[in-house]
Amino acid sequence: WRWYIKGLAVPLVIWVLYVAGGLPGVPSLFGRLGPNAAARTVNASALGLIVISSYWAAMTLAWLVVSVAVRIPEANRRQWRVLLLAWSVLLLPVAWAVVHFAGWMCAGFAATLWLLPIAHGALPLRTVLRNKPIYGAAIAKMKFGKYDEAEWEVIRALEDCDDDFQGWMMLAELYACHFNDLAGAERTMRELCSQPNVTPSDVGVAMHRLADWHLQFGDDPAAGRRALEKICAEFPGTHLDRMARLRINRLPASTEELRQRREPRRIALPKRTNALAAAPSAHEGELTKDEALAAANKSVAALEADPNDVPSRERFAWLLAERLDRAGLAVEQLELLIAMPGQPPEMLAKWLARIAHWQLRHLRDEEAARKTLRQLVEDFPKTREAFEAQCRLHLLDVETRLRRGRPAGALASASAPAPTRG
Repeated sequence: WRWYIKGLAVPLVIWVLYVAGGLPGVPSLFGRLGPNAAARTVNASALGLIVISSYWAAMTLAWLVVSVAVRIPEANRRQWRVLLLAWSVLLLPVAWAVVHFAGWMCAGFAATLWLLPIAHGALPLRTVLRNKPIYGAAIAKMKFGKYDEAEWEVIRALEDCDDDFQGWMMLAELYACHFNDLAGAERTMRELCSQPNVTPSDVGVAMHRLADWHLQFGDDPAAGRRALEKICAEFPGTHLDRMARLRINRLPASTEELRQRREPRRIALPKRTNALAAAPSAHEGELTKDEALAAANKSVAALEADPNDVPSRERFAWLLAERLDRAGLAVEQLELLIAMPGQPPEMLAKWLARIAHWQLRHLRDEEAARKTLRQLVEDFPKTREAFEAQCRLHLLDVETRLRRGRPAGALASASAPAPTRG
């Protein structure tokens, strides 16, 4: 309308006023018009009106051809050049003849005659630049739980672009996820997939999403299977077909099977105990140092009589480490037990766990303890002690990362003794 008013209506009004002498201080182009001024004004200005309108039409077509030409994609460039050349060769001589014989007053007609078929043929070759609808208001209302208002916002945006894939997907999601209307969601999705501008990838996304909703909200594997079979029927032999069939093969056969799959898998883990530091017997933990020394002497006497006495050597090792502060000798005693042939795996795992515990607690040798714990996990992976060893290795890794990340000042302040008052 702005182009129409500026290019045609305003010049026509100025020309009529100029002819009739209606402009202030400007006389009429034809002098006095006589008694029948209106009729003479129309007759006198008719030629000018024809010239102005024809020139305006020619300028409009020229602008249209240029604006369409810049939107033609590279794939259609050759067709556009052929179109321009063909109509120019055919009509430029005719336009020249019109100007030559009728004068420059008919140049607008000549240019219109030349440009009109070019503009008409170029329109189908252009790339249409469309404004994508904005769903910000709808998304905001959805976040605040105002789903009815969000639905109207989506519909209002779709009125400006009724074939927008994202908008229809949002509308179907509202029906399925918030209004519990799976039938409405399915109807919306199938109508969307029937639109001519929807690509095969869009159809695949829509049908997979519809299958998700049938499984999640409807507990209906059969309906989900029907949605995926639409992809197979529409695009047989394609990648979309193969992906849909793979998912169909993994779908549960019934609602009961679907609900069973939703039940969380329970993985039985060994119960954590204090196996790394356990005493050979319950009453050992109550011994005083003198009693422990006497018990150690008895164990030594028993071992002198029978070096292969496993309970005596095990008890002797525990007394050395836990009551007599001789953890190094205790580790050597358990290593002798491990080296003895014919020992059951449960006992070997228990002794390795106890060695690692003493290396950490009494000997402060973290590297040796890590090596012992890894050996325990590798050699006896299905034992309770191996589970304890894995937990301990993980805790050691965490402690190492914390020590590395702590600033030096914090370490110094943490290790420094508290000041005392004089």
